[in-house]
Amino acid sequence: MTNADTCLRWLARSSPDIERARQAATRTTRDAERIAKVVAGLRALAWKTGFVRIAVDIDDAVRKVALMLRSDIERNMISLRLTLAANLPALGDRVQLQQVLLNLMRNAIEAMAGTEGPRRLQVSTAMIGDEAVQITVHDNGLGFSADLTGRLFEAMYSTKKHGMGMGLSISRSIVEAHGGKLTVHSSPEQGTSFQFSVPCATE
Repeated sequence: MTNADTCLRWLARSSPDIERARQAATRTTRDAERIAKVVAGLRALAWKTGFVRIAVDIDDAVRKVALMLRSDIERNMISLRLTLAANLPALGDRVQLQQVLLNLMRNAIEAMAGTEGPRRLQVSTAMIGDEAVQITVHDNGLGFSADLTGRLFEAMYSTKKHGMGMGLSISRSIVEAHGGKLTVHSSPEQGTSFQFSVPCATE
């Protein structure tokens, strides 16, 4: 249970415990400030100290992350489909881009866990003109309403009961540090698609 949930629980009692609710609220504020600093630090690290920008085979990165998540995919009986274009050299840091892929694919797996019917995860790559590489991660989980879209990238927001809401915020920071953009499209009962683009490496 999060500190925010604890605070509400103390206030919802027939005899509200104001002091304990205050303590929980204080912890919630402290946690929010701490996480905001972590995210800001990651963004500053990427921009100011920089990272090694090299040509990254994005298709190979997708395959490696899929292999890392193989046990989770099999345990949740998910059908994985990779639709990968050939020769897509992205410009960036391999480890950071793989971290984004890992966050998005793990998020998709968790979104489908426990849902009824076939579970499908699709990852596709494509070239956008001559300047950028685009990656899309789509799941057919429950999805969410449009009013939640704007909050998904907040550092403390999570749609998961025990989530801390860090993965998507960090992913967006990494993508933006690479000069790209991370977006989301979702509909209730129809699934969710996360899509990001990064510059293409030129010879």
